[in-house]
Amino acid sequence: SISPNTPGLGNHTFATQAGLAYTTNARARASSSTNVAIYMEGLVSSYSGTTLIINVDTVGSAISSSNWDINLAGNPGVTGNAGATGATGATGNTGNTGNTGNTGATGATGAQGPQGIQGPAGAVGATGPTGTTGAQGPQGIQGVTGATGATGPSGGPSGPTGNTGSTGATGSQGAQGPAGPTGSAGTAGATGATGPTGSTLGLTHLAYTRVSETGGGAALNNSLNMGSDAVSRTGTGSVCITTPAFTPSNVTAVAGGNFSGQPTSLIVGIVGQLSTPSGFNGTCNAAGDVWILMTNNGNANDTWSVYLTLAQ
Repeated sequence: SISPNTPGLGNHTFATQAGLAYTTNARARASSSTNVAIYMEGLVSSYSGTTLIINVDTVGSAISSSNWDINLAGNPGVTGNAGATGATGATGNTGNTGNTGNTGATGATGAQGPQGIQGPAGAVGATGPTGTTGAQGPQGIQGVTGATGATGPSGGPSGPTGNTGSTGATGSQGAQGPAGPTGSAGTAGATGATGPTGSTLGLTHLAYTRVSETGGGAALNNSLNMGSDAVSRTGTGSVCITTPAFTPSNVTAVAGGNFSGQPTSLIVGIVGQLSTPSGFNGTCNAAGDVWILMTNNGNANDTWSVYLTLAQ
């Protein structure tokens, strides 16, 4: 068998010929073809095809070999009785003293011994340097408010009144509030005399329309003087009206739809007077453009209508 193996106890596998007379539990011996002192012997564990496995229980020299002669072997015989002790031979000459052997490996560390008796206390060492200041602790619970002190004496006479400060800048236009309920009709008064012709309050243009937003787009309906105005839905609840027939200076709006959530908030503005909200995605930023934002129950809302009036 050409099978590299090193003699040792346990199973060893050998490649051999098929169809040989090896049976399970038969005793077999594998000897090196180059050195008879190198051998392994034991019971056959299995033999199938060209593979033989021997469970080795006896070995010779533990030297690796690749060439093996394999034969059946008999079981070891019963140990015979001890023979009679032979006569003691003459004492041989004292041999030369052998060389000093190598120092053995250091043994394993022994278990730790019991703790010794505590020695006397040493002298107190010098005080170490002051450590860094720790982080400030959390603020304590506020104490009970003390009793109010007695009122102090009155101060001196009042100083002169300071100059009136300059008027602050006008705040931005607030959101349009919801329309209040219609009041009851009053009693008709007597017809007064015809007055002189009044001014037009500086208005040169007036237009109105109904803006419808459906969630998929927007449209203008029932319009007057809206010219070539274009309308587009720019996002959820947001609509922009561009290319107006005139640049409006005033706009009013009233919600025309019914909503299930409350509150409903309608905000409208003219670009150039109020900044366009972030929900318009960078559109509706030309001077004179009109933007509308509808929210319902705190969120931008689709599907609504608004009645819009523009004036200049």
